Amino acid sequence: MVRRPAKSRKTGSCTTPAAIDRQLRHTCQLRLESLLIEIHRTAAHPQADAIHDLRVAVRRGTEVLQVMKIAAIMHRPALARLVKRLQLARRAGGAVRDCDVLLQMAPHRPTQGDPNVVMERHRHALNLSRSKALTTFTHRLTAKALAPAIRQTIIILATSPQRSLRLPLPEALALRLKENKRHWAAMIRKAAKDPTDRRLHRARIAAKHWRYALELCPTGMKHDAGKYAHRLRHLKTIQELLGDVHDLDMVAVRFAGLTADNTPGRAPGKYSAWLQQTRRKRHGLIRKFFQTPLVRTILTSQRSKTEPDKC
Repeated sequence: MVRRPAKSRKTGSCTTPAAIDRQLRHTCQLRLESLLIEIHRTAAHPQADAIHDLRVAVRRGTEVLQVMKIAAIMHRPALARLVKRLQLARRAGGAVRDCDVLLQMAPHRPTQGDPNVVMERHRHALNLSRSKALTTFTHRLTAKALAPAIRQTIIILATSPQRSLRLPLPEALALRLKENKRHWAAMIRKAAKDPTDRRLHRARIAAKHWRYALELCPTGMKHDAGKYAHRLRHLKTIQELLGDVHDLDMVAVRFAGLTADNTPGRAPGKYSAWLQQTRRKRHGLIRKFFQTPLVRTILTSQRSKTEPDKC
């Protein structure tokens, strides 16, 4: 009797459900540990680069918490409270970052003997706002409940058995990806109808959520696995474009009063050309944003759904 060769089960493959779950848990733990490190580093030295790195770590860590909220039942209230604390810290850091951007992008000071009172008032007000925002930011970071809550979440992620979850983590991540994609497409359509800074900024935030969730995907996940790298590149480009648009809009709004400088002996509207150049650059970046392949795909699919059938 001839025996048939036994089929290999590939138990050591990285694409088995158990291996995918382990890989995703490990990635989530690394993200939360990196967030904890960034919190301690920024609280000790709140420089501009550290604040930026922390805000990115907060958004990446928040995506981990959102996936855990979908998967878990027992710890949902604690996870929701931690998300709220991280949002408050991120917004406080955003206020500091906005002041830094405005101070950096402000027009150069005039030469000696030709002072600009309006410009100096703007700089002084921005420095005061930055100081107040930095105080609030450091207070949020050094709050006693923040770091212990992140450590407890890391323990929960490492020790909670799979049977205690409502959904396995990979399935929860797939649901989060679909939610982020749907939300991002809705923000793009709204921005196409009325490209105000508010709507473009919301589209940028939605792109961040989708991108940082995509970065969590372990090897072997079936949900659009072949398109991860392609979409990540496009989302990063979109995020950078809309970030520059937001910065230019802040500059145009903040320094709009510079055109009203009527100091005797000076030509009116000394900074008018600079502000007009800022607005033209902003419009050019918005056009470039709507021409990116991912955005054009969303808008084209919308038009094809709304157009009547030509039969």
